[in-house]
Amino acid sequence: MTDVEVSVVMPAYNAERFIGEQIESILAQDCDTFELLVGDDLSEDQTLSIAKSYESSPRVRIFANKVHLGAGATRNHLNRLARGRYLTPCDADDLMLPGNLSRLRAYLDSHPETGMAYASYLMLEADGGDRLLRPPWLRGKQHSESWDFVEFVANHAGAMMRRDIVMRVGGYDEDIPILDSVSLTLKLAEVSRLELLEGEVLYAYRRHPWSSSARHPDWYPTFQKLVKAAMQRRA
Repeated sequence: MTDVEVSVVMPAYNAERFIGEQIESILAQDCDTFELLVGDDLSEDQTLSIAKSYESSPRVRIFANKVHLGAGATRNHLNRLARGRYLTPCDADDLMLPGNLSRLRAYLDSHPETGMAYASYLMLEADGGDRLLRPPWLRGKQHSESWDFVEFVANHAGAMMRRDIVMRVGGYDEDIPILDSVSLTLKLAEVSRLELLEGEVLYAYRRHPWSSSARHPDWYPTFQKLVKAAMQRRA
């Protein structure tokens, strides 16, 4: 394999229904300089076994936590092991659409002032039988200087970020149960430019009853905590 430029980072926990499909979608990318790091967070199902079935690929590296760490700590661990100068976070129950890695890498290569690039994604909302509850819809807005803290606007999964900037801001928060991605993106927005590729759709996000964040009781108080911390940093 050629030198690694992009490290795709995937924490996984009890994702046996979807992880194989997601790994396949990543390995099908036309980018020739990427690796995939999967971190199993002590799953109680067959997630780790399914992930290990892809270890024959030279692009795939599998890691297994000895204790359950949570998504933020697992992402940080994988980021430290990553060999690429760019990081692309993804979730084990989503789908990476064709051209994601090559398109975002090309953009960051030609825009050194940008620390994170992302596109719109398809939102897929499914029920317990994985049947779509409504037609897929697009989600993607441009981050601006007038961040109002009301609606989180930058897409995280499937985005691409400069690894050195992620490490500079301290990576993901490990002491919150969910929204570690929101926390990181708020911090990145304070030190670097975030750029939406207008009109492009490169990822499919799946929301379903098995998701770790689906209807999480701590969603709103956690979001309030992150907003308060961000406001204090920016004061």
